[in-house]
Amino acid sequence: MKYLVTSDIHLGHTKTPTEHIITSFKQSILTKENQDASILFISGDLFDSLLDLNNKDLHRIVDFFNYLLSYCTENNILLRVLEGTPSHDWKQSELLVNLNNIRTHKCSLAYFKQLDIEHIPSLNKYILYIPDEWCHDHTELQKQIQTKLLQHGIASVDIAILHGQFQYQTLGKKYSGFYFQEEYFLSIVTGYIHIGHYHTYSNLKRIIANGSLERLAHGEESPKGYVVVNNDKFSFIENRNAYTYKTIIVTGK
Repeated sequence: MKYLVTSDIHLGHTKTPTEHIITSFKQSILTKENQDASILFISGDLFDSLLDLNNKDLHRIVDFFNYLLSYCTENNILLRVLEGTPSHDWKQSELLVNLNNIRTHKCSLAYFKQLDIEHIPSLNKYILYIPDEWCHDHTELQKQIQTKLLQHGIASVDIAILHGQFQYQTLGKKYSGFYFQEEYFLSIVTGYIHIGHYHTYSNLKRIIANGSLERLAHGEESPKGYVVVNNDKFSFIENRNAYTYKTIIVTGK
């Protein structure tokens, strides 16, 4: 099975133009090479902030959403969207659901706004979804996950799609807040664990942080892109058209 994972798209960003972000998404992810994918996961922060109806970016976003839905429908790709950080997404991905509902040819779309486990019979895969800031207590989080596992009659899931941070990502930071525990998730997920939120690509064992698709601020000089998983192997695919933020340090005269 081949699937794609991206996150932290930040449509409606105040500095990186939405038109550029959309072009990057189309040229990097919605390509001929990816038409054989089974699933496209967007693991949080599809939006940057709450948008008004008179915002010009919103009209571009509606056009893009229709393009995305058509791509997935025509190529039989399942589309799964996770709610990200509340102050970014504001549950605005409901727009994608509403657009899909009025289409004659609908995409297989699911939007997850709360912790849940999905079983996809056609692929025989169990997938765990957890939005950002869902829970701030490790014990309570594990209890909720265990309840979902019991409901499905399983002891583990095949894939996890998360938004937030793992402990290894917080090392050296003054304030880290709540973090997911690596060993626990590695014990209940048999395949890859995908996480959005941090804009830098990294991985630890089977944990993959794909980073943002685009540069959105200074200090993000590292490569941007998305992740492709093909059976038991994954690849980070760089977006070579990522926006440029150039910092020039001037000293002396």
